[in-house]
Order: sequence, then C-alpha cells, then structure tokens
Amino acid sequence: MTLISLADCCRRLYIDPKTLHHWLSLAQISVQPHPLDARLKCVTQQQLEQVAAAHHRALSVSVPPQTSADASPTNGMCASVLSDFVAQTMRLTEQLASLQTHVATLQNQLTRLSEQTHLEQAGRASASQASGEKSQKSSQEKSEESSQQKSQKSSQEKSEESSQQKSQKSSQEKSEESSQQKSQKSSQEKSRQSSQQKSQQPSQEESEESSQQKSQEEATDAPTPSVSIDRRKHPRVLPLVEYVTQGTYVVISPELGRLECSPDSPEWFTWLSTLPSFRFVGQHGHFTAFRGYQCSSSTPWWAHRQIRNHSHKRRLGPTDQVTVASLELAATSLQALV
Repeated sequence: MTLISLADCCRRLYIDPKTLHHWLSLAQISVQPHPLDARLKCVTQQQLEQVAAAHHRALSVSVPPQTSADASPTNGMCASVLSDFVAQTMRLTEQLASLQTHVATLQNQLTRLSEQTHLEQAGRASASQASGEKSQKSSQEKSEESSQQKSQKSSQEKSEESSQQKSQKSSQEKSEESSQQKSQKSSQEKSRQSSQQKSQQPSQEESEESSQQKSQEEATDAPTPSVSIDRRKHPRVLPLVEYVTQGTYVVISPELGRLECSPDSPEWFTWLSTLPSFRFVGQHGHFTAFRGYQCSSSTPWWAHRQIRNHSHKRRLGPTDQVTVASLELAATSLQALV
C-alpha cells in the first residue's frame, strides 16, 4: 500500500494544509500515521486521486512511492522538516512585512505629532508675547493717567491756594479801610463836639444837620445785609448751562426758557447773582454748581459731583470769577476721578 504524507499532498495539489484537511473531511477520508514515524500523517495514493478528482485538480509529478516495507524514515523526516521550515519562513517574512508597514505608519504619526507640538509651542509663545505687550501697555497707560491726575490735582490745589490768599488779602484790606474810616469819623465827631462846647450856642438847624449827617454816616458804616434768596421762588428743576458746538454754550432757565445772554458777559454775571445753584454740562464733564440760599456777592461758588457714593467738590470762587474757563477746569478735574 502506497502512503503519501500530507505535506506532499499539499505540494502536489498546490493547496494549503487547511484546505487539504477540509477537503479530506468533506470526502470523509481519515488520515493514517506513518508506520515508522507516528508524527507523520499520510493518505494512500487512491485517496489522493479521489480528492483531486472531486475538486478538479491535476496532480503534479508524482513523488517516488514509499511502501511500508522499503520507505526510508530519514527521507520522510527530512521532507517534513523541510516543509515545516519553509512554512515558518513564509510566515516570518509575512510578519516582517507587516511590522515594516506598521513601523512606517508609526513614524508618520510621530512626525505629525512633532509638527503639532511645534505649532502649539509657537502659538503659546506668540500668545505670551501678546499678553506681555498688553500688560506693558496697560501699565504705561495707568502710569500716564496717574501722573496726569497728580498734575491736575496739584494745579487745582495751587489755584485754590492762590484764590484763598487773594480772598484773605481782600478781606484784610477791607477791614483796614473800615478801621481807618471809623477812626477818621471818631476824630471828626470829637472835633465837632469840642467846637460845639466852645461856641455853646448851637442852633436848631445845625443840630438837625448834624443829626442827619450822623444818620447818613451810620447808614454808610453799617455792613451790607446778606442777600437772602427765597427757596420757594426757585423751582426744583435747576437752570442748565450746556456746551453745544464750536465754543458756544446754551443757557436755559426753567422759568424763562432759553436766555440770550452768553457766558462771561455782564448779563451772565447778573443772572448768576440771582441763582443759588445751576447745572453745568461741558466738553469733558458735568457737575452741579451751588452757593446756598443765604449768600452775598462774595459768597463762593462750589462745583459738586457724586462719584461712586462719594461727594467731591471744587471751589469756583465768587460770582465775578465764575467764567467758562473755570467751569471747564472744574468739570475736567471731577471727570478725572471717574
């Protein structure tokens, strides 16, 4: 009986070992162990021809038949070992090829990741530079604003000090003049009394004239009463002085409407002398100016504004010093505190 190993069957049929096992199971053919080497599985020549005919396969050149009596075990073992070695080498080459393709894909992914990291680092560096420039600009702007505010405050303080010194000087001069006038009047009265005592013949006309002169002098010596403004005559809506365009201002009274008087004119100062307060809207800010209801011509005006629940005031001076320039200066100084 001729026996052929399964490896020789695969080579003669040009098929895979798995395919051979499948075809044998379909033909219901069982393999037989080699009589000398039980590790080798064999089929007979007739069974191989049956499988080839069933699947329309042509057998290759036949291998010298091995009988159970004269087949050498060494040749079968070498053939089986050689076939296994060839199969293993084929598998290893396939695995090596797949590994090479996998390594190539990994290298591509690494290059992409490195490019992405470089781009992210460049973006972060640019963002950090932009943030640094913004912080520098903001710090410079803050320092400039603080220096401007300090200069404005110092100029305002100087102007206030100069106005206070002027008012003190004027009050001192007035007091000196009044004391001189009083001394002169007292000397005149003493001389008159001495002349009257020497003559001892006063007449009624002279006494009447002297009494009239005394009353006139007392009237002139008496201080001017403070002008009281009736609160009930003024409405709750304040008068408005607002900047329009090109250095022009609009003066609006809640009682008389729009007035024709322009700022810094005689009509302007006479109108201000009748007011206790008004609203000013300038080019760079706004505030409420007031001086109270019990006031005189020398009572100073004040600019007031409420900023973040804090009250801020700037001195404007008496009525004759309330000009458009002083109003705009006070508005800009109060606006700088916002």
